[in-house]
Amino acid sequence: MRDGDPVHVYEVPPPRRCHACDATIRAQDEHTKKGTIRERALMWIVKRIS
Repeated sequence: MRDGDPVHVYEVPPPRRCHACDATIRAQDEHTKKGTIRERALMWIVKRIS
């Protein structure tokens, strides 16, 4: 290793979908369409049903 050479090599694999996050985003999008006030203050809980 010479001075200035990278110490580590990194690889970024393709992304995976978090289905719980996806469900939350869909619910948030639907809620936003209703004109919710201060929607950023809402707390979302994800429950696995199957």
